[in-house]
Amino acid sequence: MAGARPTIRTLLPNALTLLRLAATPFIVRAILEGRDRAALAVFLLAGVSDGLDGVLARRLGGVSRLGAYLDPIADKVFVVAAYLALAARTLAPWWLVGLALSRDLLILAGAAFLFALGAKREFRPSVWGKAATTIHVVTIVTLLVWRAAAWAWVGPVAAALIYLAGAATVFSGCHYGWQAWQAGRSRRPSRGVRC
Repeated sequence: MAGARPTIRTLLPNALTLLRLAATPFIVRAILEGRDRAALAVFLLAGVSDGLDGVLARRLGGVSRLGAYLDPIADKVFVVAAYLALAARTLAPWWLVGLALSRDLLILAGAAFLFALGAKREFRPSVWGKAATTIHVVTIVTLLVWRAAAWAWVGPVAAALIYLAGAATVFSGCHYGWQAWQAGRSRRPSRGVRC
């Protein structure tokens, strides 16, 4: 609950989220140094923790306000940092990094807009946002597998996933923008004039 004191029920899921954040610099360094197998191993463990923290929070009844804010922030930092490192090695295109950053900035702007209007106190991830994040994680894993295992057939799969991730990012960004516009519109005072 929002005002409750932290217990093991809330601390455990949040600790996993913080571990994911703490793992991000190690993943970035491993990618930049060309240690693709190490990067893949840590990225997979961090990805498992992403699913596990939510399951634990729901099963233990430890859903907290801190976790609700911390988890999506960790996801964004985790994904964008990995993309930046991959792009620095020319393994991922810079346009995809730009799209991912732009979408996150749009979400922040939408949340700030809604907060200013008093329309919402929370800006929850949509199903499309979660799907886009999942596609990004799969894309990053595929790129790391391609480099770590050197399997030729993985290259075309990774290339296709890059475009799918780009399309999912644009779609989910537009969906978030539409949600913010709808929520803001419902909070505007009526002036008796319709256009």
